[in-house]
Amino acid sequence: MTSAAQWHPKPKADLTPTAPPDSQGRVLRGAAIPAATTKPSGLSGAVLTKSPLIPWSYSRLSKYERCPAQAKWSYTLKRDYVQGVAAARGSAAHSTIENFLSKKTKVLHTAVLPYQHVMEDIRRFNPEVEKEVAIDRNWQAAPWNACWGRGGIDAAYYIRKQRKAELFEWKTGKMYDDHDEQRRIYILFSAVAYPDVEETRIRSYYFDLDKMKELVVRREEMEPIRTDFNARLHIMEGDTVMAPRPGYYCSWCDFSKAKGGPCKF
Repeated sequence: MTSAAQWHPKPKADLTPTAPPDSQGRVLRGAAIPAATTKPSGLSGAVLTKSPLIPWSYSRLSKYERCPAQAKWSYTLKRDYVQGVAAARGSAAHSTIENFLSKKTKVLHTAVLPYQHVMEDIRRFNPEVEKEVAIDRNWQAAPWNACWGRGGIDAAYYIRKQRKAELFEWKTGKMYDDHDEQRRIYILFSAVAYPDVEETRIRSYYFDLDKMKELVVRREEMEPIRTDFNARLHIMEGDTVMAPRPGYYCSWCDFSKAKGGPCKF
């Protein structure tokens, strides 16, 4: 298992909105976005007047930063999806953990059994499971159905005397770089859920890999993280075109031309 790590700012990716790709499929990052009165080439429907990604979640932001068009269509087009075997297995593991920590059952998914001692230790603190956090634009608590951003933390508890929040996240399958960003969002949500928190630790357990990633952030370190996400969310929310950003992921995108989707790539 990896040791605890303090958060340090890292070089920001170039997330400047891009113009639609040219005739050769090239994307000029930072190029001017077509005026809001035009209809972008390769997209279906009119230019957006309101972002379909608000209220945002980390998954929506992540999908947008990979490909704005894919994010748009994911939340505006009604499509029938069949949950894959890996996703169904992950959902089943999450469900047994939720019931175990809620003391509804003593049964855990086979993928989680090697971590039963961890679950038993967490359960002693009567954690909140599937904890929902919703915020307004000022990162203050807001109603779930009338918020700017929201998300769910797999499990959490608060040590009031120490003013420390302990967050937990369950993962099956592979480890991806953007999981670090997801942990940072949860850290910010902890300051909303527990307003007087001074330090938050989040631990992500990767059951299939037998690994754990940990991040510890003190309250004074949260503002730079919040500033970073605000800038990225401002770009996402202000994008009225949401043009395709072709890449390696086009081969498995449900909206690709090859799969009969609305995209020209």
